[in-house]
Amino acid sequence: MTTAPLLEVRSLVKRFGGLQALDNLSFEVEQGEILGIIGPNGAGKTALINCVTGFYAPNDGQVLLRGENITGLPVHRIGRMGIARTFQNIRLFRRMSVLENVAAVARDWVRHPLRSLLARSPGTIRDQSMAILERMRLAAKADDLAGSLAYGEARRLEIARALATCPRLLFLDEPAAGMNEEETEALIGDIRGIGELVEGVVVVEHDIDLIRTLSTRLVAMNYGRRIAQGSAADVFADPQVIEAYLGRDDA
Repeated sequence: MTTAPLLEVRSLVKRFGGLQALDNLSFEVEQGEILGIIGPNGAGKTALINCVTGFYAPNDGQVLLRGENITGLPVHRIGRMGIARTFQNIRLFRRMSVLENVAAVARDWVRHPLRSLLARSPGTIRDQSMAILERMRLAAKADDLAGSLAYGEARRLEIARALATCPRLLFLDEPAAGMNEEETEALIGDIRGIGELVEGVVVVEHDIDLIRTLSTRLVAMNYGRRIAQGSAADVFADPQVIEAYLGRDDA
């Protein structure tokens, strides 16, 4: 018996008036992979994430999670089914502590707040949240206000908060944006470690070195369409990808 891919995007279409953000886009995410999605500005990458995670309702096409149609479901239902995301612009609870940011969205707390509040076992929300902060190198900052974090730390906290929902699939939207070279290199190790906690990761990123190093497979987009997919070497050598990044004359 063949197992369905972790995620299937089938002929997805999204329009905003006369603008075609996604144009019959199709691809799959397999179990255990870190899939990179690349494309120039305006290629439709964030529109794709928003359609998959329920922020936008697509005009046509389907999104399937392990074969189950989740197309157009509201954000909270998709989240509970196991898809989490981060954002290009950091969205933290700045007046709450680092630990509170993670604990506030922990799956057990959201689903069973009273039971979680009364729990006294080692598996409390605090213990679970601290374990995630440890993995994202933020345990020492647990009691600090989120608004006091350095930029790279705030980026890692947003990933930690997404992990607190216990997702099966995690979308990272420009996770290295604004980071320096040293922070980006450390982030690569962090994201690889996330693979032990989830069934798959999708990284949308402009940093070519990060995406080339991190991804097991790439999907390239332009004008809402998939123009190439495969290994990093094959995708970056594809004439359509070169043209999308450099322009026809330069390519």
